[in-house]
Amino acid sequence: MAILLSSSIYSPELKICSSRRSNFFARRTLSFLLGITVVLLVSGSLHQKWTPKQLTFHIPEAVTNTPELRSRLLEARILLVEAHRKARRIQTRFWLRHVLFDIDRQLSRTNKTDMAKYNRTKSLSIRLPEYCPEVRKPGDENQPDKPSIYQTTKCEHQPLNEIVTFLINPETFQKGCDLATRIHSIYPYVPIIMATNKSNALCGQNVHLYGIPNPISEVDIWYHMAQRVRTKYVLIGRNMVDFTEHTNVDRLIRVLSEQSLDIVGGAVRLEPEGLWSFGCYQVVMQNFTLRFRSGHDRSIQSCAFCDYIDSPFLVRRSFFLTHWQERMSHHVLSFVDLFLHLIHNATRYREVAVRGAQMVACVDVIFHVAGYYTVRDRGLSDTPRSIWLRLARKWTLSRIILPGNIELNWKCLEVNIDCSSFTQPGYIVPFCCLQELGHCLVTFLRFASTNNLTTCLTTASLANMIKMSGTLAPWTQELELYWDVYQLKNFVRFARDTLNTSGQCVLSPVEYLTVGRDKTDQCVGQLHSTCLRYTIKSVGWKITLTGVTRLICTGGVHPTRVGILGHWVPTVWNPGLYLRKLYGDDVLIPFINPSDDFVDPLLEEAGLNASPDRSCRDTQPMHACLHRNFDLHGTLQFKDILAY
Repeated sequence: MAILLSSSIYSPELKICSSRRSNFFARRTLSFLLGITVVLLVSGSLHQKWTPKQLTFHIPEAVTNTPELRSRLLEARILLVEAHRKARRIQTRFWLRHVLFDIDRQLSRTNKTDMAKYNRTKSLSIRLPEYCPEVRKPGDENQPDKPSIYQTTKCEHQPLNEIVTFLINPETFQKGCDLATRIHSIYPYVPIIMATNKSNALCGQNVHLYGIPNPISEVDIWYHMAQRVRTKYVLIGRNMVDFTEHTNVDRLIRVLSEQSLDIVGGAVRLEPEGLWSFGCYQVVMQNFTLRFRSGHDRSIQSCAFCDYIDSPFLVRRSFFLTHWQERMSHHVLSFVDLFLHLIHNATRYREVAVRGAQMVACVDVIFHVAGYYTVRDRGLSDTPRSIWLRLARKWTLSRIILPGNIELNWKCLEVNIDCSSFTQPGYIVPFCCLQELGHCLVTFLRFASTNNLTTCLTTASLANMIKMSGTLAPWTQELELYWDVYQLKNFVRFARDTLNTSGQCVLSPVEYLTVGRDKTDQCVGQLHSTCLRYTIKSVGWKITLTGVTRLICTGGVHPTRVGILGHWVPTVWNPGLYLRKLYGDDVLIPFINPSDDFVDPLLEEAGLNASPDRSCRDTQPMHACLHRNFDLHGTLQFKDILAY
């Protein structure tokens, strides 16, 4: 039986997996597949056949029927599916699909019941189906104004009122009753639970009123209404103000059930403005930054997979109650917080996070929601900065980027971030801490440029600047710059006049590195390499400024200069060669030097030989941890989240 990793891991075409553009998750997944290969090799059950363009494995049927190995193969498939979902490069996705095709072909020959253990299983119930199939009927070619239509076939199924309940929290009692009337004009018998502050009021048949106690948060209102539901599904009608036949609930149930999804929403139409938007967003949380991007990376049956959905949505009652607890009190951010919880609290296989919840928005289903001229919910980009601050504090964020490239920034103290707690290896430096460090560095560089103070950038600080193309590396804990000690008077003026006025940066007392201490003329006369140094301290970080008698950056009439935060600073003549001699061939690896232990050359060639392996404490936010969020190779992964 030929399998699985044929033309997958070591084929020349798959060098995309070791390129700096590759997705970290894809590489980590393929590394796990290598683990399967090693197990088979050690067991002696794997026969290899090498060809110039691919490595093909032949696995005896006895091996594929081994429960433990088959289980690991199924786990590998789960990781590959998640890698495909997260990969952004088209070529990476192509090769992941290629590997998945090989795995699925092999799994089709094994016991199919095992697949059910790793995929959502459909309920084996004798009850009627929840929906009827949908068919597409072509239109009349001679009448272009009559396109194809989707029509539900006739079948015996469970009544809608027995499987779904609508939950609404209207702005006023009368608006809620009007909305309930609109819903019942389309679905006459569907139960509705409406939150209201009116007691002993009536709002029509099948409309159950939930009296809002005072005081109570928006989160509690939705939770208590969901507790009163007796159907399998609930439609969370957040911000819903109208209802038409375009809100096709049958379609939502069909998609959720057929595709084994957790949440299904749709597009939104602002009322009364009539502004339509899809409302599907992808969310990235890294380096203390939360970014919302409109769009999708995958779709099925005209429904896009989303990390966050703007619209009301259909969900299983049990699922909603489980994940809705302990949300925030504001009704906009409580839903944002819910989706963040769903996408960042995933199942883990081999320490790789696999998305537990699946959410989609169907482009053909319209939800009518309150527009700009109401006092209800605002969209992501319209929510005030002061409200986002509460979410930033909860998730330990210093920056939120909203659709429309709206950027919200906070200082570390505003969001309760202690920079000193992230100075240990294994963590990314918070963005707000980098800003404070960058401010101090730019203050010094600006003075040096204006006052002709000769400086020099070398060693680890030079390496980090080259890796990050002139920006601060997110693992920066300190920087070191050398300056010409002959220009001490210039430097003292910087300390007295420039630095003290900036307010943010504090200059420590001078530290003398020679026997003569403050007798700089003796240091110069004896040609000591270093004479003294100052330290600029920010919140949790420092910049060491060392005065030396000989700068190695002054060779030639025009010394080589490298860019740092918009300033050009002198360095050695050939920075790359200097660093390679100093650190060896691992100079471009961002975080750490790889282990000196034996490394399989095949693994090294594929870029799978190492990854950040410092574990993070449970008390720290996981999005700040190097171990599960970043790859050891390449710096493009940081370009999206770093700026000064």
